[in-house]
Amino acid sequence: MNFPQDPEPSTPRPVSPDAALSTSGLQAEVSELSESVDHLRRWFHVALASLVFMLAGLNVYLFNQVRVVRRQAFDMVRQINEMTDAVKAYETNSVPWMDGFTSDLHKFAETHPDFAATMAHYPRPSGAAKPAATTGGPAPAAAPAKK
Repeated sequence: MNFPQDPEPSTPRPVSPDAALSTSGLQAEVSELSESVDHLRRWFHVALASLVFMLAGLNVYLFNQVRVVRRQAFDMVRQINEMTDAVKAYETNSVPWMDGFTSDLHKFAETHPDFAATMAHYPRPSGAAKPAATTGGPAPAAAPAKK
């Protein structure tokens, strides 16, 4: 397609500022643009104020969440310390007493054969003293294999 070529491109004519403002059409356009800029400025301020209020609310919410998490972490550390103390008390008080009790039961079973059958089902605790091999008596019976 051939388009007709314009031998001289149209160039805008320079307009003096006084001449542009003197025409009523341009004044109306300038005032309309000024109103549009003012309107956009108001909407920008509304959007900016909304953003500030939203961020302030978010900061209050996050501050409360941090406070709750810190309180929960403090409670958790306190509970961990209490549980650690309870475990230490169990290991220092209850475990030695239970080991001594089961050791006494096994010693009792060595001298009472009717009770030895019952105690054969329960292994000796790992910290309990094993019967001496130099007693000269019969060797203790091995525990039956579990099926």
